[in-house]
Amino acid sequence: MNTTLSNDKFEELKKIGLARLRAKYNDSGSARITFNNRYDQKQTDEDVDLSGIVSEFAVADYLGLALDTSISARGDDGNDLKDDRTIQVKSTKYPTGKLLFDNFGKFVSDVAFLVIVSPDFKTTRIAGWISKQDFLAKAQTKDFGYGSRVFVSQSELNSADTFKGK
Repeated sequence: MNTTLSNDKFEELKKIGLARLRAKYNDSGSARITFNNRYDQKQTDEDVDLSGIVSEFAVADYLGLALDTSISARGDDGNDLKDDRTIQVKSTKYPTGKLLFDNFGKFVSDVAFLVIVSPDFKTTRIAGWISKQDFLAKAQTKDFGYGSRVFVSQSELNSADTFKGK
């Protein structure tokens, strides 16, 4: 499922992403908390937040759910979207990227979606979704150069159109 954002929608989401990033800093410019899991030094914190909000929008729009546009210094509780289940949305800029978490405890929702985001952040592809139970059963562990992570490949994900019979 591919989505291309209009310029207006992109600018709206960019403002939300920047507001979320600013909320994580105090008045002196120091980070209030440790936040973005930015391991790729070619990405800025702005890139990480923009990729996140664009991905959340893609899944929310596809599923017909409301996008959470709230701003909090603490971020969210890991649950990005909700219907009758809680949903985590993960993004990657790599076309063959994996759905990964720092550890099993970071998968806090009922399901997770993986979204591929284009370099300009305007085009997304929902790679698929997986339940927490299936992730725990199928995940592998690998050190990608910044410590061990747990992951599944895109081939292990369910097609987006199978979520709730969509």
